[in-house]
Amino acid sequence: MQQIDENQHKPSVRIALAGNTKCGKTTLLGVLTKGMCDDGQGSLRNIMVNYAHEIKKGGQTESIVFELIGFDKDGKQILSNEQPTNKSQYQSQVFQQSNSYLYLIDLCGDNKYFKHSISAINKCLFNLIIIVIAVDEGITRITVECLLICQLYKIPFIIVLTKCDLLKNKEDKDKIIFKIHNQVSNNFLYRKLVIAKDPKECANLMNQRLKKYENQKGLICPLFEVNNINREGIDSLLQFLFHFKNQDHLYQEIKSPDQPFQMDVFYTCNVKNIGEIPFGLIKSGTVKLDQIVSVGLDENKQIQCAKVISIQNVRTSLTQARSGEIICLILQPIIQQQIIDFTKIKIIADPKINIPYVKSFWANISILPGPTTVTIGFKPILELSNITQQVNLQEIIGDAQFLKSGDCALIKLQFLDDAYQPVYENQQFILRSSHSIAYGQVVNVSQQDLINDEQ
Repeated sequence: MQQIDENQHKPSVRIALAGNTKCGKTTLLGVLTKGMCDDGQGSLRNIMVNYAHEIKKGGQTESIVFELIGFDKDGKQILSNEQPTNKSQYQSQVFQQSNSYLYLIDLCGDNKYFKHSISAINKCLFNLIIIVIAVDEGITRITVECLLICQLYKIPFIIVLTKCDLLKNKEDKDKIIFKIHNQVSNNFLYRKLVIAKDPKECANLMNQRLKKYENQKGLICPLFEVNNINREGIDSLLQFLFHFKNQDHLYQEIKSPDQPFQMDVFYTCNVKNIGEIPFGLIKSGTVKLDQIVSVGLDENKQIQCAKVISIQNVRTSLTQARSGEIICLILQPIIQQQIIDFTKIKIIADPKINIPYVKSFWANISILPGPTTVTIGFKPILELSNITQQVNLQEIIGDAQFLKSGDCALIKLQFLDDAYQPVYENQQFILRSSHSIAYGQVVNVSQQDLINDEQ
């Protein structure tokens, strides 16, 4: 396995593809990352999905797909000579030969699995979301919810029209674009939809605006038209993606590589002969080989520590990694014969960082548009950073006995089963069932039974 020199840092951008089921997201992902054309029957999609049963469902992706696009210093796409079906070797070769790269993550669009998409958006802190709309179905409820989440989390987005070969005449296309214009220019989103004739200029305009202003109202929203069968419009989209810059400065959670190390764990991978390997996003600082890190609480609520014995980025060994990168770590307990359950790790950090582990917290929430009524005792799923867990609404401050669409309130939430989780003030979150119910921000962690590194 090749090792990258510790001084070689490659710029990266985290991008998601979002949209309704069967709009062509996964096929577009294949066209963008593999340099190939689709046959119109989903041949590329079939090699992109994670599981065999997803092929049979034709267009219904049930799991998040991680992919990679690499560029040389001049913006030429790097493609591997490996077979696209050999995902691990293909991605590793692209990463090693690239000067810069994009994490491209395909989100689920089906109502049943959209909860996985909400979770991924909270975890990955995307720099850009590509909203994919098929011309034969137009704007759907999932499209609107994706746009809503982009606005709530202040994530820049662009629109990509797929299946353009199905358009019979220009009037049909104009009608769809007009509806998209009305949707993105409403009072809530207030974006300027522009046809992306010059992708480099569009990217530079977005970069300049995002560098100066946190408020994205009035920001342009480029629209690209693509055809996955003959790759029409794909080169233009790739040019835009190459020139679009990393926007981590928009996130308070992403801190400088000079700060103490902290990494949010998305999940763990079980690797034969190695065991459980944490996979996640570095939010702060730099991690190096042989570094000692804290890995959460043991069953007695005491902080556990481990040693970093390997760092992996896109199946490539590194001597160090820095904030903004998505990596895997192989860890080893520092105490002989100590057993650490790495599957339960939420945060890996410098032991000097004081991480508040709490079982309840106060938050301001806004109930999103919909028929839901929220009362004390309501038990939604909390999507907060890398936490996906059921909570109980314990208190509502004020005279209101219930909350409905458009209401705002200060509430107290508690994790079920008295579980302790790492929660910080000012973190944003979503409460959901099968769809988003409320958007909120942590204002105070409960001091009762607070656990931190001072114990």
